Amino acid sequence: MESAGSRKRGPVGVSAYNQRVRWTFALLVLASCGDNIRMIESGSRLEAIVDVGGEGAEAIAYYRDLREDIDCAFRRDRRSEWRCLPRALVEPAGFADDQCVQPAFECRDCGDDRAAVILEPGCGGAAAVPLALASGPVPSFVRVADICVRAEFPPGSYYTVTSVPEETYVAAAFEDHLVTEQFGTRTLVADDGTRTMFHHAYERAGARDCSFVGGVAGPCLPGTIGSTELGPAFFFADDACSSRAAFNIEPLDARACPPPTHVRFGGEIHQLAAIGPRAFERSPIDSSCAPTEQTDLAFFSIGAVDATLPRADVIALGTGPARPVYYATEDMPLAFADHWVDVDNMPCFPLATVQGRRCIGRSLSLFPADIRYADVTCSIELVPNPEGDLYALRWDGATTAREITEASVVASVHALRAFPATEMYELRDGFCILSPDPAVLMAFVGGPLDLQKFPSVTRRPAE
Repeated sequence: MESAGSRKRGPVGVSAYNQRVRWTFALLVLASCGDNIRMIESGSRLEAIVDVGGEGAEAIAYYRDLREDIDCAFRRDRRSEWRCLPRALVEPAGFADDQCVQPAFECRDCGDDRAAVILEPGCGGAAAVPLALASGPVPSFVRVADICVRAEFPPGSYYTVTSVPEETYVAAAFEDHLVTEQFGTRTLVADDGTRTMFHHAYERAGARDCSFVGGVAGPCLPGTIGSTELGPAFFFADDACSSRAAFNIEPLDARACPPPTHVRFGGEIHQLAAIGPRAFERSPIDSSCAPTEQTDLAFFSIGAVDATLPRADVIALGTGPARPVYYATEDMPLAFADHWVDVDNMPCFPLATVQGRRCIGRSLSLFPADIRYADVTCSIELVPNPEGDLYALRWDGATTAREITEASVVASVHALRAFPATEMYELRDGFCILSPDPAVLMAFVGGPLDLQKFPSVTRRPAE
């Protein structure tokens, strides 16, 4: 959810009443026959790939660039233009030489593609830089405090990268549609005719972007996700450590960016009353309050809860056993809420499994490195701190998070239940020993569940 920037277009020239009639008709068609042509539409070059949970239950998954033969997603580039850039992300992994001048990169979801993006921080959120990838050596060095030191990296696929012109990929702009007295929605329209309705919302007062947070009903924060998302409020604005302070999570040039106006804290949306001149934090040794050593962050003091922000509900579209959830007002969709719900109205997410794509509830990825045990024979599996999780997932063929790629699938799902572990054990070199880790909130990993209990979600090109 980013600002449309200099490319966005003005509101369409229809009355609010006629526009509401058109939305209502579109939703009736959507509910009755599953025709999502006005929500997601392929173009001449981009093929929209959708997840489908039944009649009218459909949401965009990604796009296929038929000319470049890659999967892509709409992102903002360094020029603040929107383009369908490669979906895969690369991250710096280290250096191939002992002078730390030949960087190596890692891409965990590239698959067979040799195109990806790297994200650069910016005032409006991360900007995506398109890259071409070539196979490279396993890195052997890292830079620590301006010193190049040897390091051990696990086996894997590492790459060298070269920049690709942004013009290689399809550009897009926004069309504004009036929805209600308070809200409109912005449709992303690509140069080849691809359309993605309900991309994000805007307030009609001033036509400013606003962002919903958390996938639940609530207020729409002024600005975009990139400009409203702040770090956890564990800093303080005063030398007594009594009043909380927020900070900008993008430290580079943070002070040059327009300050955000709101922050989510304690489950509520607060106004940022002023930019704090400095911040304080408690010492982890004696809990004393002292100035923080973090000098590259922008700090903000937190004001009163803002009760004047426009609010929206959430609705699930379609009649299938799994339905995508949208932020909505007066039953008019505004933006996708980034999750689905199942027949019990529990949040779920479409995942590839050995029994097809299934919509699985909140989950914890389970790997041998994460597992502890409740007994001296290491037979009762535990996982640490599964706060809010319902299920533990085991991935087919993967033993670490590094091995999960777009090609990986969930092999089994296990129910979790609380387990009051006072001590725990771990396997080392085939022996079950008492773990040196302190006992923390644990969960018992039960037997595998039948994957068919989770609703099916198919993936196909948009019709």
